[in-house]
Amino acid sequence: MIFTHLLPDHFSAEQLRGDVAVVIDILRASTTITTAIANGAKCVIPCEQVEQALQLRRELSDQESSTAETILGGERRGVAVEGFDFGNSPVDYSSEHVAGKTVLFTTTNGTRAVHHCREAETVLIGSFLNLSAVIRELSRYRVPIHLVCAGTDGGVTLEDSLYAGALAKGLVEEGRTAISKCDDTTQLCLALYDRTVYDEKGDRSAQIRNLFRNSRGGRNLLQLGMESDLTVCSQLDTLETVASWDRETNRINALPPEAGIASSE
Repeated sequence: MIFTHLLPDHFSAEQLRGDVAVVIDILRASTTITTAIANGAKCVIPCEQVEQALQLRRELSDQESSTAETILGGERRGVAVEGFDFGNSPVDYSSEHVAGKTVLFTTTNGTRAVHHCREAETVLIGSFLNLSAVIRELSRYRVPIHLVCAGTDGGVTLEDSLYAGALAKGLVEEGRTAISKCDDTTQLCLALYDRTVYDEKGDRSAQIRNLFRNSRGGRNLLQLGMESDLTVCSQLDTLETVASWDRETNRINALPPEAGIASSE
């Protein structure tokens, strides 16, 4: 079965127990996290609060006698937190900036969604940049899959729903599941994706970007002068890395290959 949750508040953490979850915050946390991991970050530590990130940096600095190995990243209301090294733009998390470093990361919606998945057996981070890689990874699992959309300030977002539909379509095409085993919300997201990406032979990234421009999250970024992030976040399959959150250590790292489990649904 594939279940889609349009907001973290729409389900309890216990509903994910023993299953696999994909955290979706396309504009922009999950895209930025994936980018940082693909560009060689030692790990990303998702923090729910700004104060938590600041305190953790102090603790890590005391252990390492330096702040050079840690980066503070994140936003509130789309804007970089004052005093942080970077905001929430994937462009900032280049290999030059993050390779070998620990990224302490907090955002308005995405990092909270990660922690809401704490009961899942496996938690993956989804983005269009590695869509096919995430689909291949999910195809290995034989437990229920939960697509967890972060939303924006408690509201459902088109871009997260679109990505949930893209994942569902890929899993159906891979033979991992049938449409009849997708819940109604997943089928709605799949219909949104089919309606948006109306020409599979055309420029799918451009079609996705057009939807971004009309979504709540996209409009917010346009108002903040961050249109370039819409272009970056709409790129398809530019990365092969799949990032996974370990709830025990609160670290996001690249998922080792062949990590899927074979439990039956």
